[in-house]
Formats: sequence, C-alpha cells, structure tokens
Amino acid sequence: MEIERYKAVIFDLDGTLYDYQKADGAGVDAVNRYAAEHFGLTEEETKRGVREAMAEANARIGQKTASTHNRLIRYQVFCELHGYPVWPHALHMAYAYWNTFLENMDLDPDVPALFAALKKAGVQTGLGTNMTSFIQYRKLEVLGIAGAFDFVVMSEEAGLEKPDPAFFALCAAKAGAEPRQCIFIGDNHPMDYLGAKNAGMYGIWRHLDRRIPEGTPEEETVGEYRSCLLPSGIRFGNAFIPY
Repeated sequence: MEIERYKAVIFDLDGTLYDYQKADGAGVDAVNRYAAEHFGLTEEETKRGVREAMAEANARIGQKTASTHNRLIRYQVFCELHGYPVWPHALHMAYAYWNTFLENMDLDPDVPALFAALKKAGVQTGLGTNMTSFIQYRKLEVLGIAGAFDFVVMSEEAGLEKPDPAFFALCAAKAGAEPRQCIFIGDNHPMDYLGAKNAGMYGIWRHLDRRIPEGTPEEETVGEYRSCLLPSGIRFGNAFIPY
C-alpha cells in the first residue's frame, strides 16, 4: 500500500484509547451497591437482573443501535421487571454507573504522543465509536481529548453500528477520503478490525495482550502505541505515515 494513500487514522474509543474494563467495573460496582442499599439485592442478583433487563430492552428496541447501550433504558427496564418504582431509581442507577465510570477513566499514556505525531505528519485524526453521543462526548471531555479529533462519527448519529459498512463509509466521507486511504484502529476484533477491513479500510486490531485470532496477520495488530512511533514517522503494521 502506498504511503500517500493515508489521509486519516480513525480510532475507536472504548478499550482503544482508555481502559474500559476498569471504568466499567467500577460503574457496575456502584450499581450493585445502590441495589443492595435500596432493594436489598445481592451482587449476583443485581448482575443477573441487569443482564435480563439488557436482553429485554434489546428485544424491545429490535435492532442493534446506539440505544441498546443506553444505561438509563437498561435500568428502567430493570425496575419494571422487578416491580421497583422507575422514578427515581432508574435515573439514580444511571447516575451511579456513569458518575463512577467517568471518575475511573484513565487515558492510555501513549495517546497524547501518538496524536501529536499524527498532527505533525499532517494526517487527520478521527473517532469512530458505537454508543450514545452525549456520554461519548463526556468521556472525551473527561479524558482531555475532546479537541484532538478532526471529525467524529458516533453510532447514534450514523443510525447504525459497527461493523456495518455504512458506518465506516461515513467515517471516510467525513475524512474526505476513500476507505482505502483510512486506517481504523480498535480493540473489538469483529466490529473494529474486521468491520474496517470489510469496508475497504486498513484495519488494525488493538490486541491488549490478547491472543491473536487465527487468520489475523500479526502486522495488522498493535499493542503499545509507543511502538508505532519512529523517528521518521508512524507505523501501524505495514502502513507507514512519514513526517
């Protein structure tokens, strides 16, 4: 692939630019504490109830969209299924989850240097993420990178989610580029990596020390972002962006 093809590097957000598991785990613990205090539920009872509520909410929505991630809807259904008053508990459970989640977010320490390198190279930096837009913008604000992107695509705006090719087509359109001129980096193998490749982009899987799935070339994966930064430019697998 020719180096001049690359006009944009597009990043997933959750698990790709910060530790999602840590933040989500803290948020879940906060909801468990709320349910124990207000409903007398054990941690396992709450987790099971939330899983059931998520399944029911998704069945009501009927398709995979940004709203299937909406915690307020999820906790509303939780209250409905268990006979608890929706007001104020659904909203307060959502507050418990998201406030604690945001307090436990840690930006990958290599991201600022990587973004600075992309800016130096004159390549656009984009964001392509599933989820509802408001909370994703809050995450960017808390992480201190809200102003780092030349464009953003969120599934709520797109009306569909990764790995739908139309999601990636919107990313390329916002970059003013052909899909083959875009590099897409994400931690979700089927949604980010395979989704990008199937849409004609150069996909990079952020493996986070996980086993590389069979059929995925190692050169199309990345671990620590610092390994991508070279004196002469930025390398993502076989894709090289010179300064």
